[in-house]
Amino acid sequence: EVIVWGASDDVVSDEKTTLTNVPTNSRYEETDTRKIYRKVDPTTITYESDFADNSTGWNFQATSNITSDRLKVWNTTSPPFGQATYTLSSDVDGDFVLRYRLKWHAGDSYIFVGLYDELPSTLTDTTMDFCESGFYFTNNSNRGLRANAGANTGYSGDPIASTGASQTGVADTDYYIELIRDVSASTLKLNKYTSSDYTGTPETHTMSSTPSGIDGLKYLKVIYSHDGSTGGTSSYIFADQIKLYAGVTSIDTDEWKERGSA
Repeated sequence: EVIVWGASDDVVSDEKTTLTNVPTNSRYEETDTRKIYRKVDPTTITYESDFADNSTGWNFQATSNITSDRLKVWNTTSPPFGQATYTLSSDVDGDFVLRYRLKWHAGDSYIFVGLYDELPSTLTDTTMDFCESGFYFTNNSNRGLRANAGANTGYSGDPIASTGASQTGVADTDYYIELIRDVSASTLKLNKYTSSDYTGTPETHTMSSTPSGIDGLKYLKVIYSHDGSTGGTSSYIFADQIKLYAGVTSIDTDEWKERGSA
């Protein structure tokens, strides 16, 4: 019996206990559609910042600051490039997933977001280890995105369509970015989603053979550059909702799992 509080009757029956008017040679089947769930711990976040109430520790260099609770990077017509850096509490030498939200405003804009082993002052440094996501936002057909990694080297190659993969790029639109390093597979994968829950079919690019020896990744960086004469303060990019998961290649944010599904 099931007691229903506040119902007109104090006691109601939860199911039929006998079958009546059953045709001869028929068969009765009953399906239990109830599900049992168990609580699990979601993937642990190593570091996160939305720049609204957790921007402590960021170093803003050249043309970068926090505007309307979002990290803003832009550039004048020459170096030093706009960049912001956060020093992690420990090195990330293995697998990781980096997620963040990105918005391009205008102009021919380059942006790099990733993990690095040092703090270069320009893009010509030649002794870095890094794993980065790169985007070229522009109104022409070479608009692209690229996953890129290097060991004891400098930045190599622009994130344009001809060196990475082509992408859409609508100004003043939020995109949700995911960078995944898989050490055992020697891959670095970049996904760009339009959905805030990182679902759907992303635009993507994978570096299928990352160099060995990449380690000491302690600095989370956001770097801005621009192409030609279309940069300046009217051309900029916002980044926020940064979440870094170290030691994993996939994210599970669901705290409740159906029994038998995981």
